[in-house]
Amino acid sequence: MRRLPAFLLCLSLSPVYAATRCTDERYVFGNHRFPSHAEALAQCSRDEAEMTHAETGTYERGGGCHDVGDTGTHDGWTYGRVAVDVVARDSGEPYTFEGLWMCKAVVD
Repeated sequence: MRRLPAFLLCLSLSPVYAATRCTDERYVFGNHRFPSHAEALAQCSRDEAEMTHAETGTYERGGGCHDVGDTGTHDGWTYGRVAVDVVARDSGEPYTFEGLWMCKAVVD
């Protein structure tokens, strides 16, 4: 399966996800504000619905969003990746789109 990095693009929602709860503080790099894990999953759902729309979508659903690798920490920031697998309608070629998230985690 080919992996296509898509900055902050996740396309579906899955019951398997990281248990990271975030504060309102987000990591900003230049003019880009990273989403929290929950925000990234919400965007996944919207993107997947558009990309796999029965009449206008380019892809068929290949699987829901899922976490890729382990959640990490750096200088107080928690971060991770989410991904979704889809299949191109015209070629049957499988693709994986990944997105990044980063925030300050809630400390209990």
